[in-house]
Amino acid sequence: MTKIMILNGPPRCGKDTAANAIEEYFGEDICKHIKLSAPLKYIVSNVFGFSVEQLEHDKDITHKELSMSYRDAQIHTFNQLVPVFGEDWLGRWTVNQLGKYDQSFFVISDGGRTADILPFLRELSPENLLIVQIMREGCSFTNGIRSYIAANNVRTRPTVNRDIDAFKAEMIDFAGEFFGNE
Repeated sequence: MTKIMILNGPPRCGKDTAANAIEEYFGEDICKHIKLSAPLKYIVSNVFGFSVEQLEHDKDITHKELSMSYRDAQIHTFNQLVPVFGEDWLGRWTVNQLGKYDQSFFVISDGGRTADILPFLRELSPENLLIVQIMREGCSFTNGIRSYIAANNVRTRPTVNRDIDAFKAEMIDFAGEFFGNE
């Protein structure tokens, strides 16, 4: 039975840190970290000629030739693709990727739009989906396309990222309770 934990929070709140800690703790053969934004990052990096790694590392730096940050380039590209592929295209892509893996537990980072989780709800029963809302002082959704997800019948679990070691431990505990592998 597939279970999916979606990490929802503003930029720099610790979504990837949490996802990597969970994947490392359970092992990649049991739990797989998938970035919801992976196809968007791939498109943007290829269209504008820089690596996904550079985009990840320098996302808030203004690129001279683009006259915008890498993050803004992703938002702009996303907004251009929505009329063609629909509001939920990132979620559909991610759901389609799940079948490529042997794991039954997934942690999805970059969740931040209700439309992104609709494909998960069509494929899974609500008890197999958990949204963890991460808050962190100094982090906000200002100037972005994401927000805290609100969906009926989906369990949410808020957490605050203050101390990195305590945060990782809490996220691993959440995952253990949810996945049933404490």
